[in-house]
Amino acid sequence: MADISKMIQSLEDESKSLKSQVAEAKIIFKISQMNEEQLKIAIKDALHENSQLQESQKELLQDVEVWKEQVSELNKQKITSEDSGAHAEQVLNDKDNHIKTLTECLLKMKDWAAVLGEDIMEEENLKLAMNTESEDGANLDHPPKGALKKLIHAAKLNASLKILEGERNQIDFQLSEVEKTKEELTQCIKNLQTQQASLQSENTHLESENQKLQQKLKIMTQFYKENEMRLYKKLTLQENSWLEKEEKLSKVDKKIVHATEELETYRKRAKDLEEELKRTIHYYQRWTTVYEKKAHRNRLAAQTAEGNLNDLRKENAHSRQKLTEIEFKFKLLAKYPDAFDVPNRAFGREHSPYGPSPMGGPSFETRAFLCPPTLLEGPLRLSPLLPMGKGRGSRGPENPLHRQSTNERGESTCGRLPDLHRAPSDTGFLSPQWEQDRRMMFPPPGHQVYCGCRQMRK
Repeated sequence: MADISKMIQSLEDESKSLKSQVAEAKIIFKISQMNEEQLKIAIKDALHENSQLQESQKELLQDVEVWKEQVSELNKQKITSEDSGAHAEQVLNDKDNHIKTLTECLLKMKDWAAVLGEDIMEEENLKLAMNTESEDGANLDHPPKGALKKLIHAAKLNASLKILEGERNQIDFQLSEVEKTKEELTQCIKNLQTQQASLQSENTHLESENQKLQQKLKIMTQFYKENEMRLYKKLTLQENSWLEKEEKLSKVDKKIVHATEELETYRKRAKDLEEELKRTIHYYQRWTTVYEKKAHRNRLAAQTAEGNLNDLRKENAHSRQKLTEIEFKFKLLAKYPDAFDVPNRAFGREHSPYGPSPMGGPSFETRAFLCPPTLLEGPLRLSPLLPMGKGRGSRGPENPLHRQSTNERGESTCGRLPDLHRAPSDTGFLSPQWEQDRRMMFPPPGHQVYCGCRQMRK
């Protein structure tokens, strides 16, 4: 039973450990599935980022091309503006030279006007000079010889000077605008160069990130494949282990069922054995009580038999004493046959243990052959040797249980009592039958009649 319980406990522990291992494997499988899903999501995010980066790279390349076209156009505008500025500077230099010559001519004409003294003619000359603008620079190096010609030439020069100043102002304004546009273009060029550098750096950074992401994508795909293969191997191993564990569990369940059946059979056997043990214990307890009662009865019977044996010993001793007295008397009678005539009453009674006879009468010597000697000696005694199963005087009706116990357990004791009854020292072959009948009727002195098996001698 203990081995079966230990085996059941070990099988239960093994089943618990297998269940815990199965639960751990399920948890690992769920974790691997979650990791796989996370890896798929990360790969999707990386692919999406890569596509976005590629699109942004394409957009940046398009922006770079647009900016390159704008830079080329601005360079062309810069070149044209530089050419126009150089041409304007050249024109300005020519105008400056022309103005210098005109100022020299005016100074000469002032000198001539002071000589002539005619101020009114100057206005007319100026009007005429305005009408003749087309003829302003042809004859500057050749002043007229006459005064009128000089005045006309001065008016023409004055008008041309005013025109040249207006043109100069326009040219200055154009130059300032050109410089402003030049500065703006240079600033735009610088900004475009900085933007180009930043875009190039961003492009290089994006290309490096793209390369890194491609490498990461390759690594992730390889890692994903390796992890997938590893997980597939683990899953196959776990499935195989699960199948083996399920087979073991089925075997263990069969063993547990078989063990439980054996345990139930052993329990039934144990119950049957316990019931049988109880029945045997009850049976043997009854027999022990019966045997205890029998032993008690036998002990009482032994005590009574011992008392009877003591009484028989005393009776035997008394009968021996009487026998010696009788033998002594017979010897006396044999030696002295005349002793029957001599009255000697005190001869036999002085030595008797029971004293003188209460009835009186002749002595033992004179009545030797008239009556039995036992009638003349002492009180009547009841012999303990009675027929029909009676002992020690008048014991009354015999106890049937005592008789049964003596019949069952005391056969040897009861078998020995008749031998004692048959002994010559107990009965005495010299005592006649009427003496035995007298002993049966009256108990001896100093004894008490027993009734049942539980009375003892006083």
